[in-house]
Amino acid sequence: MEMENPQTWAKAVAAAKVQGFEKAWVNVTQARLESAFAKLLTYGVDATPSLAIGGRYVINPDSVMGDSGMFIQLANGMVSKVIQNR
Repeated sequence: MEMENPQTWAKAVAAAKVQGFEKAWVNVTQARLESAFAKLLTYGVDATPSLAIGGRYVINPDSVMGDSGMFIQLANGMVSKVIQNR
């Protein structure tokens, strides 16, 4: 299947049983896609999930050796840091 074919992605999403995809996809425009892609490049996102915090920091579970609990703690700490410095 070709990556450029929308049916490829529709089938992948259906196979993964992603809930609410069709409803969200209806609101996607070329401008929104371009904006999202620009943000990925700007923030240097290279893993999923990733969080961009305050437009300055990007973290992902690799930042804490995959520990999901520690990831949430790190996110809380980073958000608090950004809020305090505003």
